[in-house]
Amino acid sequence: MNKKIVSLLAVLFLSVVAGYAWEKSKAATVVAPITSQDYAAGDSETIYVMLAGFDECNPCKIAEKLVWGPLTDFYAKDEHVKVVKLDVVKDKGTTPVEKQLATLFQLQKYPTMLVIYHQDVFWKKEGFSSAQKDQVLSDVKEAVQKLK
Repeated sequence: MNKKIVSLLAVLFLSVVAGYAWEKSKAATVVAPITSQDYAAGDSETIYVMLAGFDECNPCKIAEKLVWGPLTDFYAKDEHVKVVKLDVVKDKGTTPVEKQLATLFQLQKYPTMLVIYHQDVFWKKEGFSSAQKDQVLSDVKEAVQKLK
């Protein structure tokens, strides 16, 4: 596993963990903590389900409520799947980590939902409307199942 990408993901996910207290106050869904040990050990068997978006984006808010929350609950006890959110600060200067991940995963539209395994994007969906909820949930679960 490329150590640079592993380190980059570790920094991202640690920043996500730091934001859990804030997220906890905003939503009822809480993501299981992700530790740096996942990355230091080179946990190449973990499947990441990522939602990339930003606060001012209404479709991002809808996707967070209708997709990210239910997927977080669905995979809460699955030790091989981590559901994470990448907060991209639109037009306010993203962090170097966010910029690198946006480049790495070719994020161009928001929200973008990804299933990542072995540093490769296995499934990707750009944009979201509430009418797509069931299809997106089904697609993500199917992609994860194929990777297991």
